[in-house]
Amino acid sequence: MLENVRTAASSKCGDQPVFSIVMPVFNVEPFLDEALESACGQSFPDIEVLCVDDGSTDGSLAILKRWAARDGRIRLFSQENRGVSAARNVGLDAARGAVVMFLDGDDRLDRRACERLHEVFGCERPDIVTFGARCFPEGVAPRHLEECLSPRDALYEGFSEDILFKENSRPYMWRSAFSRTLLDGGGVRFDEGLSVGEDQVFYFSTYPRASKTAFVSDKLYEYRVARAGSAMDAAGGDDLARVRNHAAVVEAIAGEWARQGWFERYGWQTLGWLAEFIALDLGSLPEPDRSGLKAQVGLALRRALESGLLGKAEEDDEAMDLLAAMAGLPFGSATRAVLADLMGLEGAAPVGTATLCRFYLERRGLAACVRRAFESVKGRLVG
Repeated sequence: MLENVRTAASSKCGDQPVFSIVMPVFNVEPFLDEALESACGQSFPDIEVLCVDDGSTDGSLAILKRWAARDGRIRLFSQENRGVSAARNVGLDAARGAVVMFLDGDDRLDRRACERLHEVFGCERPDIVTFGARCFPEGVAPRHLEECLSPRDALYEGFSEDILFKENSRPYMWRSAFSRTLLDGGGVRFDEGLSVGEDQVFYFSTYPRASKTAFVSDKLYEYRVARAGSAMDAAGGDDLARVRNHAAVVEAIAGEWARQGWFERYGWQTLGWLAEFIALDLGSLPEPDRSGLKAQVGLALRRALESGLLGKAEEDDEAMDLLAAMAGLPFGSATRAVLADLMGLEGAAPVGTATLCRFYLERRGLAACVRRAFESVKGRLVG
């Protein structure tokens, strides 16, 4: 596919690249040279690098200007600080390549990343390729992160919920490459209202749209773990802001799946995952914050459930007995109980600690729950 795209493009526009590498930049001066070197030093050179400075206050913009002056494949954009999602959207709107991928300004691409991806796109003709990543400094990343960034080799024709929930497929955008036709055809862009979690929303919007998805085990990206000042680092210090953002993620995904009719088409695991994503967070908040966010999340989930069961969103929450209808969904009893409680359904039993424990056991399994608990305790002891 890429060879054909390249030939056709060359006949009309000699500077259309195969790959567009979108690179948001905000105050990463100590790491930026490494990131740019990894992008511009690709063994497959037919690329453009779209650097979007998001109002940096350090020397990042000066570094970008220096690199743009010496490498014509770099296209530089600058804006007031609007966040990583807005910066990525600027790059997406300007991208000319057949394939779009992402690089954060403090990370690195493997030198053969574009060469390997060119092989996969040319051979398999997928809409999305998700690949592996190495974490550095070595030994810092928790085991579950290392596993998350280690996909197996697999190919999916069409969409299956297994892509989202059985493969190591999420959540970081920089570990996937996308056909620009897929993104532009579906009008897919990042949610600029989210400071954290925008990657999750993007994946839940793109994987169901793909006619073919490829996973490759090659580790083509190098991820810098736990940089001070990063968005993830900043979000970790404010529990209320983090949970508010997670609630917005639930609303965005539930709304998109309801609008597209994906619940009735593909199944209900996404609804269960949304409950898993938010339930523990809500329980950690004091009143009245917890009740307010629970009502916000509950409304989004309830509308999603109605949409999936009825084929359209109902304005009247009493239009059907959702508690009874949910009994027919492929969930365990604890998952149904947590969903009913989150949605505030009439007749739903209060959810206590025992039910929450059973819920996470249903969702993740005993081994995964024990391992995550151990890693959490270990992290607190080390910290």
